[in-house]
Formats: sequence, C-alpha cells, structure tokens
Amino acid sequence: MLVEGQGKVFLAILAIGGLAGFLYDVYRVIRLRGPALRGPGAALADLVFSGVAAVVVFLLLVKANHGELRLYVLLGLLAGALLYSGLVSRFAFRLVDFVLHLASKLENLFFVLLGSLLRALLFPLRKTLVIIWWPLKLSYSGSRYAGHATMAEMKRRGAGCLSSCRVRMGNWKHLIGRNRRD
Repeated sequence: MLVEGQGKVFLAILAIGGLAGFLYDVYRVIRLRGPALRGPGAALADLVFSGVAAVVVFLLLVKANHGELRLYVLLGLLAGALLYSGLVSRFAFRLVDFVLHLASKLENLFFVLLGSLLRALLFPLRKTLVIIWWPLKLSYSGSRYAGHATMAEMKRRGAGCLSSCRVRMGNWKHLIGRNRRD
C-alpha cells in the first residue's frame, strides 16, 4: 500500500476512534437520563453498548482497511478516541444532552397536542352521550327514590299497609303469569 493510501486509512481509523468516543458520550447521556439504566440494568446496558460499539467499529474498519488488523490500526483507534475525548467530548456531551432534552420536550408536546385533538374530536360524542344518558340517569334516580319512599311509607303505616300492598301485588301477578294461589 502506498504512503498516501496508508495516510488516508490512518485518518479514517482516527475518525472511527472519534466516532467510538462519540457513541460513548451518547451512551453516557442516555445512562444518566434514564432511570432504568441504573442499578442491575446498568451491567446489561454496558454489555449492549459494548457489543453495538464493537460491531460498528468492526464494520467501519472492514470498509476502511479491508479488515486488516495491525498495530497502527489499534493505535489509530486509541489516538482517535483520545483526541475526541480531549477536544470535543465536553461539547458533544452537552449537545447530545440538549438534543435528548429537546426531544423529550417535543415528545411531551406531541402527546399533549394529540390528547387535545382527541378531546376536540370526541367532544360531540361526549355531549351526545351526556344528552342521552342524563335523562336515563335521572329517571333511574327518581324510580329509586320513589321505591324508597314507598318502603318508608309502608313501614310508617305498619302491618296493615304491608298486607294491602301484598293484596295489590297479588292483583298484578296474573299479568306476568303467576297467580296468587301458586
């Protein structure tokens, strides 16, 4: 390989090392923001991040260096990660944190707007149900009250009322097919 080609490959490897550092910054922000990534879930998250970063770095190395693993490749990855960490990491961390914070706010705004839209669309249906349901509820409440008043009246009048009520009840039982003599 020519020196010019090796220089391009080395710069690509430096960039891949910087990308690995950026992926780590993204992971740090997500881990600090996400309550599920603390405690026992942290070990699993670390394992998943390491696997994803290894696959990304491997695929980029195959594209840049045709899969050849040499000492200068490892040194280039390390140098790229260190350069990124020293020069850009602090700003990238803040930028990723801001972007994720903004995305969270936009997500909340989206769901608030979606809820408002659904309420606006369902408003006529809710009002129609209230118009239909209110008289039914009122008639049910009134019939319950009338039943309680009748029971209270029967208790107040005593046994004579209860027997006359039984006679009245016996008079309408023939309508539903039951006779008083049954």
